[in-house]
Amino acid sequence: MIHTVLFDIDDTLYSYTRADAVAFPALAAYARERFGVSYDRFYDLYWAAYREQIRRVGHECGATHSRVLRCQIMLEWLDQPLTYAREMEGLYWNTLLDAMEPTPGMEDCLKTLKAQGVRLGIGTDLTAGWQLAKLERLGFLPYFDFMVCSEEAGADKPAPRFFALCLEKAGCAPEECLFVGDNLRRDVQGADRAGMHGIWFQPDDGKAAGVDGILRIRSMAELPALAETL
Repeated sequence: MIHTVLFDIDDTLYSYTRADAVAFPALAAYARERFGVSYDRFYDLYWAAYREQIRRVGHECGATHSRVLRCQIMLEWLDQPLTYAREMEGLYWNTLLDAMEPTPGMEDCLKTLKAQGVRLGIGTDLTAGWQLAKLERLGFLPYFDFMVCSEEAGADKPAPRFFALCLEKAGCAPEECLFVGDNLRRDVQGADRAGMHGIWFQPDDGKAAGVDGILRIRSMAELPALAETL
């Protein structure tokens, strides 16, 4: 019997891919206006700064997702005042928050699971502040009983310590937990290795393909019925 269902946030509760396609160009336009940096150069700097974050921290964890730290690194490389770092971070995330649209059927899914007596949790990479802001903006925050983020766990998914903290907060046996996410390696296989039921959220885009032995849903409307069968 399923006691707890945990959800990833980005590209699960909403499309990060589509929202980032609005937020990243806004940040690049800011850099062009303030610093005279072309889009292509900004793109290269941004991802180089991300790699530098990982190198400095030593592994993938919440700090490697910090946009303020990423902007700080870029400003240092550009020999620009660090006063811009927080403004750039706010521009990126607030633009993304405005662009977010919930996954179709998501709220109905959460309501149904709650009506079934299931506890709901979040298991997400990134930092707590902006992930809570996303849940609040989407209107989903009241449905969730707890959250685990990689900032708190000290490591990104699929690290065992991340899923151990999920289970600690879930307060039940691993086989009584579902973990729903869009990333096969991080979300689904990470949860499976922890003894949970990993559920791959893979909306049908005409290219989706299944993987043997992996539970998969194409829409959130499928999840409550699936939870009742496990």
